[in-house]
Amino acid sequence: MLSKLGYGLAALVVVALAMACLAWTLLEPPALPVPPRGVVVIKDVTLVNPGLGRAAHVDITVRSGVITAISPTTAATSRYDLRCGGCYALPGLIDMNARMRAPKTFGLDRAVDLMMLRYGVTTVRDTGAVNAGIYTERDAIAAGRWPGPRVISCGPLLNGPLLRSRDGVIVRTAEAARQAVTAAAAAGVRCVSITWTLSPEVTRAIASEAARARLPVVAHVPHGVSILDAPYIADVQGLSGVTLPTDFDALPTDNGDSYWNDYACRDFDRLTEERLAAVVAAAVKQHTAHTPLLTLGYVGNPNERPEVCRDIATRRGQVVKALFRAGVPVYAGSGGPPGAAPPGEALENEIRRFASLGLTPDQALATATTSPGRFWPDTTYGQIAIGLPADIVLYRRDPSLALPNLSSRYAVISDGRIYFSIDLDAWVMRYRRHFASWQVRTSLGDPRRWFEADENRRWMGGSPELVAPIAERGPSSHRQ
Repeated sequence: MLSKLGYGLAALVVVALAMACLAWTLLEPPALPVPPRGVVVIKDVTLVNPGLGRAAHVDITVRSGVITAISPTTAATSRYDLRCGGCYALPGLIDMNARMRAPKTFGLDRAVDLMMLRYGVTTVRDTGAVNAGIYTERDAIAAGRWPGPRVISCGPLLNGPLLRSRDGVIVRTAEAARQAVTAAAAAGVRCVSITWTLSPEVTRAIASEAARARLPVVAHVPHGVSILDAPYIADVQGLSGVTLPTDFDALPTDNGDSYWNDYACRDFDRLTEERLAAVVAAAVKQHTAHTPLLTLGYVGNPNERPEVCRDIATRRGQVVKALFRAGVPVYAGSGGPPGAAPPGEALENEIRRFASLGLTPDQALATATTSPGRFWPDTTYGQIAIGLPADIVLYRRDPSLALPNLSSRYAVISDGRIYFSIDLDAWVMRYRRHFASWQVRTSLGDPRRWFEADENRRWMGGSPELVAPIAERGPSSHRQ
């Protein structure tokens, strides 16, 4: 009897394991091919480095992920040629505030990475990981295990005890702060991200340890720190610190959303011209950059009346215009997490928002290419130049003359790997079908919400043209 019972239990275990494996297989999105790095010669294109200049009729040679030659085009041909007659070669886009927060389960991280590539984003600065999964994602993309942009991690958000958030780690003392920075540096981060809840003492300890490790500090400026005297902050997020917080004690602290409410709408409403001038002068003197996150919006403090926040977008736009006029580096960032806007599209929206403030298309594109590409002290990104990483987007029409031309992508070259836009569109459609399947929706609710700006938006965002069936767009002609 016991023997039969044992066999029965063993059989049940085997069946359960088999069903678990089947479920995992059904929930995992389809694997996608990653092109190898190799040799490619991009023939006869117009090279445009936004804000720096252009050159017509050039050949760009890429070897093992690095740009090795840029020269006037020739009639010579080879098996390495990539031909795109009349195309424009621009640097891949850099998202300077893309918090890659999609759950790592069942491939949602890969879907976000794919969407980024689809919109020509080849580098992402993750400004506050939920957990160490961001390191796995970073390393997997770099190793070519799945398609995605280069991920430059700032490690976990460093929070003070006031903020009870699921994101990052809480640091209460200067010693804990130094240990957190040391641990992040050991994990290969390229920057450190701090929030407004840190004390001045802890902030200074983080800055000191980060400087020792040569890691720039990215900050939602702590309330106890004056932006007028903080040369250790390399990049200010969301215009924090520009205003003086007038209702600190009223700020909610019982959920993660309080993170975005560190300054109230009324603070911007009371921002004087004298204060703004002092902030701009300090940014110039201290070589501080700003990533305004205009498209992300500003929800203000929940305790405020709605009418107080009515003109906040206009007021924040005025601040950004003042920064631009003074020559302060201003970077484009989508503000993540995925779900606030479709990945990739959110960055394009930020670029368009800058253009609406009076920048030319070329100047607006510089905020997501050549300007942030100089942020890191050890490597330059965001330019097409000899010796730099091969992050290039080929367009049929010139987006530096008109931003709607961003939709004319022909191919995205990320770290020397060539992804043709027609393939990226097809892969997005495969993922769309996968995440819309009954087995995924039954198990995960509806993962599509991570990619919708609102409930009426077409899933995965983008124009109808980009998500139309391949058959409706005619045969592939991209491999010439």
